[in-house]
Amino acid sequence: MRSKTVAEKYPNKICLIGCSGILGRAFAKRFMSLTSVVVGDLRTDEYLDFLSDNNISNPKSDPEFYNFINLLDESSSKNFFEWLRIYHPDVDCIVLASALTGRQLRSVSGAFSTFEDYPLEIWKQTIDVNLTGAFLVAKHALTNFRKTGTEGNLIFVGSIYGDHSPHHPSYKTEAFSSTAAYSASKAGVVGLTKWLAGSYAETKMRVNCLVPGGVSEEDVHDTFSEKYSMRTPMGRMARSDEIADALAFLVSKSSRYVNGHVLVVDGGYTCW
Repeated sequence: MRSKTVAEKYPNKICLIGCSGILGRAFAKRFMSLTSVVVGDLRTDEYLDFLSDNNISNPKSDPEFYNFINLLDESSSKNFFEWLRIYHPDVDCIVLASALTGRQLRSVSGAFSTFEDYPLEIWKQTIDVNLTGAFLVAKHALTNFRKTGTEGNLIFVGSIYGDHSPHHPSYKTEAFSSTAAYSASKAGVVGLTKWLAGSYAETKMRVNCLVPGGVSEEDVHDTFSEKYSMRTPMGRMARSDEIADALAFLVSKSSRYVNGHVLVVDGGYTCW
């Protein structure tokens, strides 16, 4: 049972879409320490692995608390939110953390081609997952909030590369890079955030965007981490739990007057 203090500060129930990535797992772990969590993911097997790795047992591992969602398919998104409305009408905060990133494209041929040779297919796929997926989630999430009479809180997870150019020389000796499609898609998410916040202001539904800087991960080359850290005032990349702590603020009732905001958590990277 949640303490009275925690219950007063955090939503009744959070829906987290995307928990199989580095940040998604950190978000799930943080939220599960605060309130009830429902999860949607393309890879539900990885969600169960996450629960097992963190010794989290029922009821959180019960199928009632997670479901499949494919952000490339409107029918899948619609079905997920219908399921959510029927079985979890008390969800009052929805977080979209799913994204197609360079990390997931490392094994895809042509994913890091030069801009002039970049494959249209990979461009479209990145835009479809990151931006059109955000549109579909917002469309059905806000419909759910309206139908359940909830003053809902919708939060997107963006990227500093949606507002700030990557330092391209840092990628020259790496086997991966940041793509134009990723930057364009995340810039679009920021624009969508602001449009929705203004459009839905009268409903008291809120829409915000968390923008993380670079997050350290075990399989990133040390040389890239060092180059990135040198361009960050705090001298290092973020830890995933630090990004989760910032998201916990946007999720909490302490952010009740925050709307249409882009919260940048980057150790000062974008101020240089």
